[in-house]
Amino acid sequence: MYLSLPLLKQIRRKFPQGKVRLMCRKGLGKMFLEHQIVDSVHEIEKGKSSSYKDTLEELRQIEFDWVFCPHRSYRTALFVWQLKKKVAVGYSLWWNAPFFQKRVLYNREIPDALRQLELFTCASEDFQKQWAQESNKQRFLGVSQTEVVSFEDNPLPEWMSAEVTSWKPLKKRICLAPGSVWPTKKWPSSRYAELAKRFLESDYEVCLVGSAADSRDCELVAQADDRIQNLCGKTSLLELMEIFQESQLLISNDSGAMHVAAATSLPTVSIFGPTVPEFGYRPWQNRVRIVQEILSCRPCSPHGTKSCPIGTHACMNNLSSEKVFQSAMQLIGIGSSKGKRS
Repeated sequence: MYLSLPLLKQIRRKFPQGKVRLMCRKGLGKMFLEHQIVDSVHEIEKGKSSSYKDTLEELRQIEFDWVFCPHRSYRTALFVWQLKKKVAVGYSLWWNAPFFQKRVLYNREIPDALRQLELFTCASEDFQKQWAQESNKQRFLGVSQTEVVSFEDNPLPEWMSAEVTSWKPLKKRICLAPGSVWPTKKWPSSRYAELAKRFLESDYEVCLVGSAADSRDCELVAQADDRIQNLCGKTSLLELMEIFQESQLLISNDSGAMHVAAATSLPTVSIFGPTVPEFGYRPWQNRVRIVQEILSCRPCSPHGTKSCPIGTHACMNNLSSEKVFQSAMQLIGIGSSKGKRS
C-alpha cells in the first residue's frame, strides 16, 4: 500500500479541490487520512465477501471522474467496472479491455512505485511529459550482482517521492523489524540478536517493531538482552511512523516495515533473501542499503515461501551480522550528514 504513495500524491496535486477516496485493506487507511493524502478511506477486510459487497454498495452511490486501479486481479477489475465513473485506468492485460477506459503497460522493468505512478500519465498531459523526460527508470531498481546495493548515486526526483513526513532523528535509536509474512524472508533471529548487542555496545537504543503476527520473532531477539525495547504489536501504523521519524535507522527483512520507513525517509538497511531488487519492491527512498548473498539459487520466489526449495536457506543463513552492522554504520554516517544539511 505504501508504494502507492507517489501515485496518490500526484492525484492530490492534480486535483487539489477534488475529493480523493482510497479503498484499501482494513487497518491501513488511517495514515493516509491523517496526512491528508486522501479525503476518505473505505477499508475492506481481506477474505470477507460481505466486506467487499458493503463497500461496493457504498461506493456505487458516488459518481467518480477518475478511478485508478493498481491491481491486476479479475475481482478488482470487476469491482471497478461496477462503479459509476467517467474514466477507469488500469494495467493492460489480454482480458481486461472491457473493464477500463484507459490502460497502461504493466512494466516489469521498473520499480513497482513507478509502475503504479505510470497510471497517472493517462490523467495529465503535463505529468506525461515529465514521465517521458526520465528515460532511464530502470536505474532505480538496484543491481542484484552486488552484495550491498546502495542508491545514493541514483536519487529519486521529488515527483517520485513517497515521503509524507520529514525525518528528524532526535534519538540515538536503532529499530529492528525481524518479522515477515513469509518464513524464507526472515533473517535468523539469532543474527538479529547479535546485531542488537553490537548496537547496544555502541551506546544505541535498540527497539523491536512489527505487527502482532511478528511477536514470536521479536521475543526471540528481545531475550538476548534486557535493554532491548520490544514494541512489537504495541503500536499503530501512525505511532510506528512517529517512532521511525525520530530514530537513526531501521534494519528490516524484505517486509512492510521498510515501506513504512520510506514514508518518513528513515535510513534503512533491508535484508533480501529469496527475492531480489529487480522485482521492483525496494524501499522507495534514497537512504537505503540492500544487503544480500549472491547465490545461483536466488531468486526462488517473487514473494517468499514457507520453506527453502533446496533445504539450505543459504540466502539468509550465510549472511553475517557483521556485514549488516557495517552497512548500517556506513548508512548512519551518510544519513546523519544529509539530515544536517537539510
